[in-house]
Amino acid sequence: MADFKSESLTGNESITITPSSSPALQPGTYFIAVANFGPGAASFTLTATVTGGQPTTNPIDNPGFFVRQHYLDFLNRVPDQAGLDFWTAQITSCGTDAGCIEVRRVNVSAAYFLSIEFQQTGYLVERLYKAAYGDANGTSTIGGAHQLPVPIVRSNDFLPDTQRIGNGVVVGQTGWETVLENNKQAFTAEFVQRSRFTMTFPSTMTTAQFVDNLNMNAGNPLSQAERDNLVNSGMTRAFTPPKRPKVFIRPSLSVHLHLC
Repeated sequence: MADFKSESLTGNESITITPSSSPALQPGTYFIAVANFGPGAASFTLTATVTGGQPTTNPIDNPGFFVRQHYLDFLNRVPDQAGLDFWTAQITSCGTDAGCIEVRRVNVSAAYFLSIEFQQTGYLVERLYKAAYGDANGTSTIGGAHQLPVPIVRSNDFLPDTQRIGNGVVVGQTGWETVLENNKQAFTAEFVQRSRFTMTFPSTMTTAQFVDNLNMNAGNPLSQAERDNLVNSGMTRAFTPPKRPKVFIRPSLSVHLHLC
C-alpha cells in the first residue's frame, strides 16, 4: 500500500496517499493504521476520502490480484514476493491467449488447495473437527431438496484455528517444518482441553472408546492394526489428557486417505 511519516505532527495535517497496489483500489471503505513511535502519548482523528473512477473490469481478472487473494483465502497471509511473482507468471506467460489463461488460472487455484501449507493448516483444521465431532447436515436443492453431510467446522472457528497453525509458516523458508510441527502440537494440545471436546470425550472414556469414536467420526480411515496400535499406545494406568493429542491426531491426519 503506502506509508506516510510526519516528523512533527502538532495540529491538523492533510496528506494524499497514492496506493501502490495492483490493480488500483476501487472507491469504498478502507482501514488506515496509525502508529505513534514518539516518546509520549498521542491521539489521532482520521477523516479519509477514497476517490476514483468506476471499475471497468473485474479485479479478479488481474493475475496479481487473483494470486494475492489465493494467499489470503487459502493460506491466511499476505504473499511472499517470490511466491507472488512465481504464480502470477504462470498466468501472465500466456500473453493474450484466453484458453491458456483459463487453464492456468484453474491450475494455479488447484495448486493452493493441494499445497503443503494449506493441507497442513486449513485442511488439517477441517479434519480435526471432523474426527472430533463428525459431520453436520446440510440441505441441497440440486435434483430436489435433500439432506447431505457437510463439514461441521464453521468459519468463526476455521479461520482463527487455521491462522494459529499457520502462524509464521512459509513453506520453503528455513525452519518452516519445525515451526509448523510446533504449531500443530501446541494447537492439538489446546484443542483437546476445550470444553466442547471434553464434554464429547469425557475422562471416563477408555482409550479404546476414545480411539473408536474418533475413527468413526473420521469415516473409519484406520486399519485394524493402526487402531490397535493407537489403543495400546494410550493404555497406561490412567489415560491422562497429555496423551490425548497424540492419539487424537492420527485419525485426523488419516481422514484425507479415506476421502481420496
